[in-house]
Amino acid sequence: MVADGATTRFDARCLLLVPARTVHGFSYTPDATGWVLTVADAYLSELTMREPDFASLFAAPRLLQAAPEDGLEDRLQCLAQELVWNAPGYASAIEGHLLGLLVAALRQSHHAVRLARPVASRAAELVARFRNLVETDYRKAVPLPRYAERLRVTDAQLRRACLQITGQPPIRLIRERVFLEAQRMLLYTNMTVVEAAHSLAFTDSAYFTRFFTKYAGCSPRAFKQQAAMISKD
Repeated sequence: MVADGATTRFDARCLLLVPARTVHGFSYTPDATGWVLTVADAYLSELTMREPDFASLFAAPRLLQAAPEDGLEDRLQCLAQELVWNAPGYASAIEGHLLGLLVAALRQSHHAVRLARPVASRAAELVARFRNLVETDYRKAVPLPRYAERLRVTDAQLRRACLQITGQPPIRLIRERVFLEAQRMLLYTNMTVVEAAHSLAFTDSAYFTRFFTKYAGCSPRAFKQQAAMISKD
């Protein structure tokens, strides 16, 4: 698995967890079999409010070894079955199987961390809480020290945790989230470049253009025009 530029080798049986907005890809043997389960980011955010421990599960791409006694394959099979049925209570059954999978993954994650890297667990939890705050406030141009203050850590502690878990400083994670949203606005809405800049708390559209160009390699106007041409083709 290649995720955010890092390569992770894996062997069956295992779980590969990939957070939302992670650039990733897989290479495996032709006879490999497995499941792909996609969970809505909005649902995970709501779930984390109910069960904060889930925040650390998707803090960064990771590999978890699995064993037959975990029953994960049976849970996945039941989940797949419920997704194509329309029997009474199917929605509750789907969530029940999904929660069972996530709890099993969470416990395996905590077990692996206790055995190997207890410090990384704390860092992953901090990064997960930071990402949740960014997801809430990336449109508001919140200063980085304010994030650290709300997380009750120093700027240096937040930076160390982000570098350890993601390989990127916290300011980069914020800017990448803003850039992602800028792309979505230009691709999927009728917003002008000025309107998109204003929506993302850029007081100067020229600065927004420089920001976007740095990440995309082209201006937001050119990006929007290219997307329009592709859609026509």
